[in-house]
Amino acid sequence: MILITSIACWIVYSIFEGKREAWFYHTYSKPVNLNKDIHFYFTIQRMSVCIPFILMNLSFEYWFITVAEIILLTAIFIGTFILFHDGYYYQERNNQNMLIYKLRFKDYNDSTAIFDFKWSERVVFFICSVLAFILLLIIKIYLFKTY
Repeated sequence: MILITSIACWIVYSIFEGKREAWFYHTYSKPVNLNKDIHFYFTIQRMSVCIPFILMNLSFEYWFITVAEIILLTAIFIGTFILFHDGYYYQERNNQNMLIYKLRFKDYNDSTAIFDFKWSERVVFFICSVLAFILLLIIKIYLFKTY
């Protein structure tokens, strides 16, 4: 239950981050107001939210299972973040200015972000996160049955 709640909260957070970042860049899109790339600070903030979600879902039964859980949880959180954050960012930017990001949720831009993904790449990442979720559930169910 904690796993599903954590992922749901992370998706809501990802949507919020996409919309917040859209409003930030809409407000400070002039070079006079924003003269440096702040994606590094956004990344630090997101990691400070993501890491507790990962830690609260670890079983700490055996080291190799814990490592597998960390890898799978990281894949889940990255895949869902990329899809929802980017999608809602482009959608919100289009709401603010209908002349940009006309594909809305499915749009793409090669910007100052550390990583930029096309719609098809975001979908692939999301599918990988769903597969990681299923595998993690299998591990959790197996652990629950053996103890």
